[in-house]
Order: sequence, then C-alpha cells, then structure tokens
Amino acid sequence: TTITHTYIAPEEGTLAIETTAGNIVINTNPRQEHIKLVAVKKAAQEEQLAGLTIHEEQSTQQLRLKSNFDTHTIKRGAVDYTLTVPENIKIIATTHYGSITINKAALPIVCNADHGNISIGSSYKAVQATTKYGSIDIANALNDVQAQTDYGNITVHQAYKNVRAHTQKGYIDISYAQIPPTSAVDLQAQIGSIHLALPANSNASIKGSTKRGTITSDHYLTLKATMTKLDSTAWRRFKKEVDGMLGTGEAMITLSSASGNLKISQTK
Repeated sequence: TTITHTYIAPEEGTLAIETTAGNIVINTNPRQEHIKLVAVKKAAQEEQLAGLTIHEEQSTQQLRLKSNFDTHTIKRGAVDYTLTVPENIKIIATTHYGSITINKAALPIVCNADHGNISIGSSYKAVQATTKYGSIDIANALNDVQAQTDYGNITVHQAYKNVRAHTQKGYIDISYAQIPPTSAVDLQAQIGSIHLALPANSNASIKGSTKRGTITSDHYLTLKATMTKLDSTAWRRFKKEVDGMLGTGEAMITLSSASGNLKISQTK
C-alpha cells in the first residue's frame, strides 16, 4: 500500500520522522516549498497492512511523522518513507530496522538507526549519526560530525571541521579537504584500522596509539622530545605510539585503536 501526502513545511523548522521498521530516504530540493511524502506499507499478509499507521503532528515549528507497530504481531511489517523537502529544514530521522539516506541538507541532521546503514551526501551544518549494527558514510562534511556505531565502518570525505568518530568493530576512514586550526579530530576503533588523510600544509598536534597494530605517516612529523634507550622496547613503542605535530600544530588530533593499524596519509 502506497500513501502520498503534501505538508506545509515549517519555515526554518524541524522534520522529525520515525519508523519501527523501514527505510528512510530524504531528498532536499532548493526549489521545493512543501514536504512531499511517499510512504509504502509492507507486511507478510495484506490484512495486516491496516495495523501499520502513520501518526502526524504538525505545528509552525515542526512536522512529526511516526509509525509504530508490533513487529511480532505484524510479520515482516515495515513502512518505507521517501520525502522531498526544502533545504532550510532541520532533519531528525530514526529507524530501528532499516537504513537512512539523505542527499543534502543546509541545516543540522540527527540520524539514529539501530539496525541499518546511514548515508549522507552534503551536509552544510552539524551532523550526528548513530547506529548499532551498520555503517556511516558522509560524502561532503562542511561542518562538525559526530558518528558512532557498534558494529560497522565510518567514512567521512571532504571534512572541513571537527570530526568525532567511534566504532567498536569496523574501520574508520576520514579525509580532510582542509583542517582549520581550531579543529578537533577524535577517532577511536576498538577492533579496526584508522585512516586519516590530511592536506600537505596541515598544522596539527597528533597523538596516536594502537595496542595491536602499527602507526605509519606519509607526512613529516616533529616528534616531542623524549629520553629513551634505543633498544627493542623503544622500537616497538615507536611503531605503536606517536606524540608529535604537523607544521605549527594548532589543530588537535587523537587516534586510538586497540587492535588495528593507524595510517596518516596526504589528501589526494
């Protein structure tokens, strides 16, 4: 069953959308004035579709759409949302079993998916993305990013500001187009490797550590002075710990993996 509807967009307001199960796709259009919804209800048996309802709440500040149903009673039940929205709207998207895809947003984004991937094209304001079992991919991050997953990879391309990325099991791949002196980068993986690409003219202080892995850098680093013997213990520590800086060292970068390699490369 397919449902279509057009809503008045709250100017500079919020679109909050949530589904117990189903995918959420949001396309922003600068020429769009209203919010257009296409919702597809799915269930194992046709007579169960009536139990999949969409609750609507609208005010001058927010449009809230929520589908909540018992997944044990309604077998293979899901509500897939596809929305076309104006650019100047804040997006809060939640799905417990499904993926979230957003092509572009001019205002902040908050995404939560318990079991599913999160994919964002261009983000001009802050992004918060959280999932338990899934990966997070941001193609063009022009503002702050907070990304966290328990089991999945985190990829951020064309980063420009602060990035905080944590995963329990998965790799982290972050590339900066430029890194301002006020930036803070915090990348942590329990089981998984970390790759950070920085421009050649970057100025940042870097602290990195891995318990079961190796640290490598394509950039020349100025290491902080330390007194040590040049024995086997020191050489092992050099491969697993780094405390130094690129250029004049303004931005703050922290890399940590319990089991995985750390690589700092130059942005291509």
